[in-house]
This record gives sequence, structure tokens and C-alpha cells, in this order.
Amino acid sequence: MTIDRQHQVEMARETIDLLVALKDKWTADDASEEHKEMAKKMVGVEYGGDGLVGDFDEEFQVEFQRARDNGFKVSLRCAEHRKQADS
Repeated sequence: MTIDRQHQVEMARETIDLLVALKDKWTADDASEEHKEMAKKMVGVEYGGDGLVGDFDEEFQVEFQRARDNGFKVSLRCAEHRKQADS
């Protein structure tokens, strides 16, 4: 899952809440085999988008740590930006 840096921390919180809830549901003993297979594909969350927008402040750090604490990998992409027109 990607969290675009132009959004507020609430979007990160909601996304991670959803990932954790789905993982818990899809890895439960009574989950279908299809859901168990889908859960294996939910491996992580990234923070990406235009690197000139947004802040990775303490609130975001808390949410991404929560993702890690729930077994998800985290990727922070920081060198992306919109292509500027050649002058």
C-alpha cells in the first residue's frame, strides 16, 4: 500500500488500520484459503509521492512504526519529484 506524502497523517492512520484489520481477518484460523493467500501478498506500506510536498513528522513516524510492529515492511521514498520542463 502507498501513502502519498501530500495527504495528512489521518490517511496514513486509516490505511494502516485497514491493513492490520485485513491481516488479522485473513490470517485467522477460520479464514478461507483464498484470504490466507491474499494475506501473504500484503507485505508492506510505503511513503511516496512528490518529495517537495509534505512532511514526515513524528506523527507519521508513529504510524509507520505501528505498521512495522504489526509485521509489515516499510519503504520511505524521498527522491521523487515532478519532472520540470526543460528551459
